[in-house]
Amino acid sequence: MRLRLRRRIWRASLSAAFLTALSAGAAACSVASGEGSREPGTPPQQSSAARRGVTARDGSVVYAHRNDLWLFDRASGAVRRLTANGDERIERRPRFATPATVTFLADGDLYELGLGGGRAVKLLDGPILAYTLGPGRATLAYLGQPGGVGRHRLFLYDRRTRGRTPLRRLPGPRPRRGDGSGPALDDEIELAWSPEGGKLLVVDTALAPGPTVYVLRRDGRVLARRTGTHAGWAGSSAIYYRSRRGPRWSLLTLRGGATRTLAVRRGRMHPVRSPDGRLLALDDGRAWRAGTPRRGCTCTVHVYDFAAGVERALHRGAVAPLWLSPSALAATRVRPCRGSECGIDAPMWVSRGTSVRIGVDDGRTTSIRLASTLDANVLRRR
Repeated sequence: MRLRLRRRIWRASLSAAFLTALSAGAAACSVASGEGSREPGTPPQQSSAARRGVTARDGSVVYAHRNDLWLFDRASGAVRRLTANGDERIERRPRFATPATVTFLADGDLYELGLGGGRAVKLLDGPILAYTLGPGRATLAYLGQPGGVGRHRLFLYDRRTRGRTPLRRLPGPRPRRGDGSGPALDDEIELAWSPEGGKLLVVDTALAPGPTVYVLRRDGRVLARRTGTHAGWAGSSAIYYRSRRGPRWSLLTLRGGATRTLAVRRGRMHPVRSPDGRLLALDDGRAWRAGTPRRGCTCTVHVYDFAAGVERALHRGAVAPLWLSPSALAATRVRPCRGSECGIDAPMWVSRGTSVRIGVDDGRTTSIRLASTLDANVLRRR
């Protein structure tokens, strides 16, 4: 993913969801030392992972923390730092491209890095707001803002041929008072391919007050549009989302357009569907404690059962659930904010810098060395 704080992401041509506004930095990313990029049209450099055969095991987690990228091995519990750029650049949205490589955004540009170390290779120039790898990892969809201003545009990128295809322009972004227009850190900007790879889900709340949730065919034609947020796939032919009206949670069936209300309570966020499709995990990281204004959140992870239509609390003191397996979640351990820590421009919680593994069936918890689940991706071999 996913934090949404009320601060600017993009100034002119750069953006960073979840983080402070970016400054234009070096055009390369390094591990320890060394820089790497490539000119458009030239073959990618062979990563050290390819040379040395370094791969991640199934269930491993790549995550962004303190501006750098890290790898958590679920089997051993070991953590390894992948980049060490510190404050020089902000790296975010890491995704497994293969078991041996990860893609990520740095200063709005898209890079690929081998897990064996070495130099990161620049795949695309930004500014890129969000991206997603399709089934098979060969096709990448991304949402950009050419020139740093104006409408958001969707593109497809073929990692094998390095060809880019414009897909669709989106309206907006909406004007903002005082400091221009465009996304801010409380905006949610996400892309997700459907499980079979034939449709694309776009969530872009910077487009409000118009539709902010789009379902597109692979050729860019619109299948559905809604005004809401926190959307995701509920199979290949349905999506869940939180409507702006109510707000209520809904399930939209694409064939026929039928919508039914889900019994998910208000104030939930960070929804993620389980690998087997049975459950939806969420948190209430922005909900106020009843009767105690400005004293932080209840900070509880919940699960919703699609078949039973029932939501239940699973673990208190954590946010940003991440599915490690169909029967286990990881979540970032937090505490409610206190005093001056709470505010309009601040989250309702403070991270403790560790995560917890939660058994979905029995609720048992185990501390793990994964520092953050807020911007993380799990490797699941297909």
